[in-house]
Order: sequence, then structure tokens, then C-alpha cells
Amino acid sequence: MEDAREKIEAWRVEYNAFRPHSSLGGLTPDEAGMGVERRTNERPILNL
Repeated sequence: MEDAREKIEAWRVEYNAFRPHSSLGGLTPDEAGMGVERRTNERPILNL
């Protein structure tokens, strides 16, 4: 069960902090929430 929790948390962090969303104009949800206008940095690759 702990392994599943760790993998879900890693996915959640990647989804919200590193994965750009087309519906947010290429921003991550975290960037959109902070009012960032345009994404400028590359995201790290998460290997689960």
C-alpha cells in the first residue's frame, strides 16, 4: 500500500508542477495558479 501511495504522490506532483496543460496555454496548474504568463523552462522527466 505504501508503494502505491508513493507512486500516486509522485504522479500528482508531476501532473501539477511539471506537466504543461494545453487547456492552460502550456502552463502547469501550479504556474497557472501563480499567475505565470508563459512557460519558459523544461520539465524534468519522471520515471516511475
